[in-house]
Amino acid sequence: METDNKKPDAPLRVTVCGIGASAGGLEALREFFTAVPPDLGIAYVVIVHLAPEHESELASLLAQRTKMPVQEVSDDQKLELKPNCVYVISPNRMLQIDDRSIGSMPFTEPRGHRAPSTRSFAH
Repeated sequence: METDNKKPDAPLRVTVCGIGASAGGLEALREFFTAVPPDLGIAYVVIVHLAPEHESELASLLAQRTKMPVQEVSDDQKLELKPNCVYVISPNRMLQIDDRSIGSMPFTEPRGHRAPSTRSFAH
């Protein structure tokens, strides 16, 4: 008789690939998402240094280059972190990520003194 050794409450761990770029990195991001297979089981988190006062079209531009769902993370959202998905952090937002979720929040530090992300992981 086989037994299932999985714990029902064990958190699903997702492998995350973090990608950072300056505003000039758009073409490299397009090429990357055109080339990367959409079924590797990885969640991609994209942080691009853009002017905070401008709206970003990055999520829609990347969505044209991949079969993976692409979602912009903004407005204090907390989303379930899923494999085979792309998460684009909105301009002027700080990334928050843990084992199961991804979100963003406003920066508390003035420009020039900011850390682009915070993270916490369960042990």
